[in-house]
Amino acid sequence: MCGVARAGIRRGAPGNHATTRVASYMHDQVVMSITAWIIVAAAAIVVTYLFAGIRVVRPTSRGLIERFGKYRCVAEPGFHWIVPVADRLFLVNITELMVNAERQEIITSDKLNARVDAQVYFKVKSDEDSLKSSQYNVFDYKLQIVSLARTTLRNIIGTLTLKSANSERGKINTALQQTLCEETTTGASRSTPVASFSTVTLQL
Repeated sequence: MCGVARAGIRRGAPGNHATTRVASYMHDQVVMSITAWIIVAAAAIVVTYLFAGIRVVRPTSRGLIERFGKYRCVAEPGFHWIVPVADRLFLVNITELMVNAERQEIITSDKLNARVDAQVYFKVKSDEDSLKSSQYNVFDYKLQIVSLARTTLRNIIGTLTLKSANSERGKINTALQQTLCEETTTGASRSTPVASFSTVTLQL
């Protein structure tokens, strides 16, 4: 009986080893599968992180890079990589812009009313100080330039008669450009034809 029992145990031993090998193989497969998924997920996170920081600045703009709300540097045209979440890039248009200095009525020196339409052409200079000034020194530099142009028009035309205002538009344009160049501190470029009025229409 004992011999039979021992023989039975010996016959059962190979089955136990096979089961162990299968379990070990399955465990290894699960570990490899989990490891592969972890690697894929990590690679996806890294790639997403890298792509999230890619920025391209066109030749028509310049960029201001801030890190946690603090100015860091100027981004020139081309490819840039910023730190996602920590960095932000703000684009500033440096091409020539045209804005309307809305129609207004101005009383001339001879007490007549003149209706004035005007357009001002200007652009922001591409140097660092001008770019920073256009964004950090004023709330809306375009609006301020328009307001300055309207105020300057009133001051200039108010000293002229209606007849001279109609006949001396070139003089008015020159005076406007000089005043805008002197008074504009928002980073607007002072190169011709920036901050000059191309059209001044005076009507009774």
